[in-house]
Amino acid sequence: MVSSTLKVFSRRSANVAVIGGGISGVMCSLELARSGLQVDLFDQNKLLERTRSCVRRVNLTGFHYDNIADQLSVGRSNRRWLLYLLNEQPESGKWVSYEYVQYNIVKGTSVSNDLLEEMIKSIREDYDATTELKLPGVTSSDLIIEQPVQEGAEKSRFTRSFSVLEARMKMGPAQGSLAYDLQSMILQNKNISVYESSTVSGVFSNSIGLAHSVEVESDNEKVLRLYDMVLDCSNSNKLSQFKNFPTNGKYKFSCVVPLAEKKTVDAARKGSCLNVWSDSGWGISIIPEDNILMLTAEPVLKRYNRPIGKDEYATVLAESIEYVCSKSDFWAEFFHDVDMSSAFVAQNYVLKPTGNGSQRGDYCVEHVTGRYYKCYADKVANALELSLATAKIITTEFKAMARILRGGNFYKSSIDFLTKSSQKSDRKKSHCKMS
Repeated sequence: MVSSTLKVFSRRSANVAVIGGGISGVMCSLELARSGLQVDLFDQNKLLERTRSCVRRVNLTGFHYDNIADQLSVGRSNRRWLLYLLNEQPESGKWVSYEYVQYNIVKGTSVSNDLLEEMIKSIREDYDATTELKLPGVTSSDLIIEQPVQEGAEKSRFTRSFSVLEARMKMGPAQGSLAYDLQSMILQNKNISVYESSTVSGVFSNSIGLAHSVEVESDNEKVLRLYDMVLDCSNSNKLSQFKNFPTNGKYKFSCVVPLAEKKTVDAARKGSCLNVWSDSGWGISIIPEDNILMLTAEPVLKRYNRPIGKDEYATVLAESIEYVCSKSDFWAEFFHDVDMSSAFVAQNYVLKPTGNGSQRGDYCVEHVTGRYYKCYADKVANALELSLATAKIITTEFKAMARILRGGNFYKSSIDFLTKSSQKSDRKKSHCKMS
């Protein structure tokens, strides 16, 4: 039980509070610190804990989406992200490499051959047209290369097969990975203070919205900190909700299967993706450096759009693997002798854009109140664009505020107001518990 004792820090240790230590929160913190602001970064778990295990490949074409708009949007944002990593990160050469991934087109897909050809043509033309997003040594003809469908039982299921160029990233947590390097950058930055295992339970604003108090629960203690601005980069709706940006909140999970080294090599030879545009699909990511395989099955995901208990892991794993094996003889044979005793399900709450023509590869910064903003990035790659957008908004706001207000009386009244608001909230919670 969290203590009801409330400590108030009247001297502000930072200008900005960033809530959420995932890739979005980390990138935004780094960009704000680069702008000269002091940042407090809060995460209820460990910094970049989920990012380390959830993303391994950067799709340079968006080819696995079944419409051109999403393909172009994702392809551009991913290439922009990759170029940032290659140009700005000195260690990037150690944890970014190119590879071809096999994409098979299943019989009965809703995507016709004519549309498929139009998709490939559009991807190549867009790559040539956006010269600022071209990758060193990569031409448009290198992006998607058609291959003969393999002989045998697979040929009866697939109509066409393609080798699609992607970038593989070592995400972490080992040294020489993206998550490791980003975490080191955060911890070494004198403008950023990190608070792990710290849950932000509330954000309160003063009457004119020019100061915000962040209530943090950690080690059975509740602390109230005052900030000029707050950025909610958490992947949930607990603290704030989007009003204008349409989203669906869904639970997404991946089945993580540890492999023997030989099995990892066998899986990597096959590739890591199969398109099933007719009835949604599944994807497989092989992570050689960790000797694990991660798979997702969309039909299974949709069935379990809720938190999954540990007692359900075996069922979810079995259903996902059964679906995968029904689509490919290779994976049916592959999973035949895999030891599943150490397999588990990793899940998180995700927001996806819906309606109003929102495309994949989007990001959004929405005003909540005063100088309090909620942020969203559809893909890891969009964390870069999100961070640049938030830094521009916040530094502009901060400069304007600095010219208007910098007085102790204002902040003292803000603290009094916010402390009373928080204590009222505590009394309401206690009343509810007692009743």
